[in-house]
Amino acid sequence: QQQQQPAATHQCAGPGEECTTSKCCTDSAHQCQKRRDGIWWRLICRAAEKSDPSEFFPAEPMQPVPAMAPAAATPASAPLSPLQEVAPITIDECMKPLPLDVHERWSLAERCSREMIRGMPSDKKRALLHGHDGGMGFAGYIPVEGVPGVTDTVRLTLNDGPQGYNGYADATVGKGTQFPDLIALAASFNTALAATFGAASADEFRAKGCSVLLGPDVEVVRNPFSGRSFESLSGEDPYLGAQLAGAYVKEVQARGVIATVKHWLDNNQEANRQKIDVTVGDRAQHEIYMGPFKGAIDAGAGGVMCSYNKVYGKYACENDKLLRA
Repeated sequence: QQQQQPAATHQCAGPGEECTTSKCCTDSAHQCQKRRDGIWWRLICRAAEKSDPSEFFPAEPMQPVPAMAPAAATPASAPLSPLQEVAPITIDECMKPLPLDVHERWSLAERCSREMIRGMPSDKKRALLHGHDGGMGFAGYIPVEGVPGVTDTVRLTLNDGPQGYNGYADATVGKGTQFPDLIALAASFNTALAATFGAASADEFRAKGCSVLLGPDVEVVRNPFSGRSFESLSGEDPYLGAQLAGAYVKEVQARGVIATVKHWLDNNQEANRQKIDVTVGDRAQHEIYMGPFKGAIDAGAGGVMCSYNKVYGKYACENDKLLRA
């Protein structure tokens, strides 16, 4: 007679151990939850009080977005110089919910960043400026030491894109939501719809362990046959782009995801984009091409991606006129 084998049992995992299979932890003070280092499909036993970074930066409830109208001008806060004294702040204060005002957010971020890098060695500071292999961010991740996390490290995972989460890694291929093209969103002329779009996209990025959304794309469309026209949130109108980008970005940032508006600047054709040299007059730059970026930045965009092409004879990513003027 065939003897029936006992069913396999999985022992609960200890603190800091993987619990993907067992779904339980030996220590009652820990919970089996998603990893926070970008490998979201695996679980780990973490202390309950550090269950989710969203508890420190809760998503703001979505408010009705008014019809398109020029936003009231808000005086920009002057950036702090390296020698300027700033009020001291503790990491605990930085973990509290962010203020609603965009300029107050940036002021708080400046103070918290200075406190975080205080005493950090030069090699660690340099690591904050570029991505690394690993995690779920297709463009890499940035390790930040000294921030509460699974291994005292939080990875800023960067991933495309403007139409939702692009599944480049094997674990995410075919598992992302294909949102409509941004040019279709632009054709709606609807800021409330742009806000809903940004919120839904950011929610998916968070669920998949990515904290940096490489979008939206806001280039003003000059040629309908351009390879990236389909993902432009501006369409042919810089004012439209500024309004829609602002609504989109505000909802992304409110969910603890960094919106990275792109591509700065004059990336208006895809063919030979790494070789062409673009020359545009200052008035046209300010009236047409820069407007959507301003709308996104005024809404609190946490990042800007420079373009691949040259502008005024220099590549955009090393162009003093574009980056410092």
